[in-house]
Amino acid sequence: MTARLRAAIAESKVGRFSATLSLAIENSAISRAGQKLSHWVQQSYLFRWLTAEPEPEVIVIDLRESWFVGPVIVALDRFTKAVVPAVETSRMRRATKRLTARLSRAPLRFAGLAGVVAFSTLVAAALLTGTLTRPAMGAYAICLGLALAGTRVGLSWRELGETKIGKAVSAAFVPPEYDD
Repeated sequence: MTARLRAAIAESKVGRFSATLSLAIENSAISRAGQKLSHWVQQSYLFRWLTAEPEPEVIVIDLRESWFVGPVIVALDRFTKAVVPAVETSRMRRATKRLTARLSRAPLRFAGLAGVVAFSTLVAAALLTGTLTRPAMGAYAICLGLALAGTRVGLSWRELGETKIGKAVSAAFVPPEYDD
């Protein structure tokens, strides 16, 4: 079907005009001048200097001394010094600490619970809107089953890191060591 459609477009007046126009543009003096200008720019010293690989040395710039970023940093510093003591003693901070402690004791259980809620909501929404198909239902069932299985895993972050999969994942995210 696509070959016939392409042939019909190529044989049409619009197709022939488009082909003629693109050929004229390719062979025009403006196109050749643009290509020549592009070549000169890419061969220029300034272009090569701007696109060269940076030196491996580290350059440190103190943004507090700049005119544009310095005042913003000073304002953020003052704001932080005023707000941090209030945040440290807030109820929200204490609740967040308790939740974080529970999460680190059994992270897959929490992820499984979140997955059960999410996929149950998706199935309910698809049922209500009438858009649930057999393949989607199968995918939802598999995901819901995995989420339910996750609610039964009570391993902590440390215990998960000691498993074969945990070691493989952590090895994948360890940055390479550089020799100085």
